Amino acid sequence: APLLTGTVGSNTFNSNSSLVNVDIGSATTISTSAFVNASGLVSIDLSNVVTIGTTSFIGCSSLTDVINLNSCTSIGFGAFYSLTLLESMDTPLVTWVGEEAFYNCQAITSWSFPELLTFDSGTGGGTSGTFQKQTALTGFTAPSLTGITGGGAFGNNSAITDIYMPLLTNCGGSSGSTNTFNLIQTGCTITVGCELKTNNGGGRDGDIAYAEDTRSAIINYTCIDFVEE
Repeated sequence: APLLTGTVGSNTFNSNSSLVNVDIGSATTISTSAFVNASGLVSIDLSNVVTIGTTSFIGCSSLTDVINLNSCTSIGFGAFYSLTLLESMDTPLVTWVGEEAFYNCQAITSWSFPELLTFDSGTGGGTSGTFQKQTALTGFTAPSLTGITGGGAFGNNSAITDIYMPLLTNCGGSSGSTNTFNLIQTGCTITVGCELKTNNGGGRDGDIAYAEDTRSAIINYTCIDFVEE
């Protein structure tokens, strides 16, 4: 397996079907479309990578295992778009995820993003959600997440039972519905910040109202009281 260093440049392994297992070595940056359409790639070790660029692994249809993503803080637009065999990924330091990054990753069953602060989602009202169409996904945990920009973030996740975002105060960038929870599993438990209870002209955020009224979601609001000393 090739051992890489520095920055993996744009289109470096574009359509390279002979790659199977890759050790990223000391490389810290994966540039735009670096591995695009490397259809034979099964496993990649990203131990030292801090930044994953736009559409880095799109078309890597055999990729099942991303190892040691323990230094990464940023995952770009469409980075792992529609990788239906990708089974799991540890993301302990990721603070930002771009639109469509994990769209249609159908084999992933759970996500934990302890440091995630914001992520972008479909700007087209639900056609390209960041975590959309993850049909095996049952749980999503992001205790530090405060904002989702754009729509369709969790749309069509028909197996999801728990979405935990206790600090979320911006759901889709609008107080109306942005299809964030479109067609999610009925009865899903969703935990969000208290602001989303009244941010829509004194009423519930549009996405929260849809989830509760149309999908029978159980909504838990996290309210933080600040005490002056």
